Amino acid sequence: MSVSLPSRGSSPLLSRSARIATAAAMLGGALVAPSGAWSAPQEAVALASHRAVYDLSLLRGGGDVIDAEGRIVYEFVGSACEGYTTNVRQLTTLIGEAGAMTLDTNVTTFEDGEAGAFSFHTRTLLDGMPTMRTQGEAEIIDGGLRILLEEPRSDEIMHAEAPAFPAQHIIAILDAAQGGEAILESAVFDGGDEGDDIHDTLAVIGAPLGPDEGSAFSQLTRTQRWRVTLSYFDRGEAGDGMPGYVAGFDLHENGVTTDLTMDFGDFALAGTMTSIEFLETAPCP
Repeated sequence: MSVSLPSRGSSPLLSRSARIATAAAMLGGALVAPSGAWSAPQEAVALASHRAVYDLSLLRGGGDVIDAEGRIVYEFVGSACEGYTTNVRQLTTLIGEAGAMTLDTNVTTFEDGEAGAFSFHTRTLLDGMPTMRTQGEAEIIDGGLRILLEEPRSDEIMHAEAPAFPAQHIIAILDAAQGGEAILESAVFDGGDEGDDIHDTLAVIGAPLGPDEGSAFSQLTRTQRWRVTLSYFDRGEAGDGMPGYVAGFDLHENGVTTDLTMDFGDFALAGTMTSIEFLETAPCP
């Protein structure tokens, strides 16, 4: 028996792994100034450029998955005036009784500082063989979302609502946490799955945990943090009221996320930060 994956379409973990990588890149954005309006670069939240690494392990087995290992490496660079670029690589090996399979996902995204445009490019390999490519651009126009998709097909998709893009979404979660809110519901477009749909999300924000004085990283020993559980829900025929993917993480006040969990239903992964490097970015004029 081969390793089986939680079902949604023909390759559910491939699509979800792309979403995980995109989400990890955005959740890694470091907030270094109080949040303001998102309407113009000079008013926007300042995000710190950085590079971080997480080692992945099996948190809970299920189905045919009896073990797992891997790594997420991402780089986040930019500013409110120049926009934000992320380059992410996630390597995940799932081990079953009959063998193992390795997913290698690369994600590149760009989000402009005014949250009006977003581009995405995802490539996934399964045991070294190409299995999924997604590429396109999205923009907020006339109060709706227009997606110009290049891969996996050439298409133009219109949605009659304006969702948040990933950086905007994580800033909204930080705003809610700092404001003492416990729940945040948002429509989000992140280019995940086949790059053509909006997902509903629910963030459940815990009470302040206090600084992690035992952290191995000095930058994180003096920052307030909250435990956040972020659920993604499908829409339409694929939506059954249950989340397709649930991420958990400690969200520090500087935007850094630690102690990751990634729940796919049948099994779950844990992500442990092993390194973080803050990168210099020229300030906005």
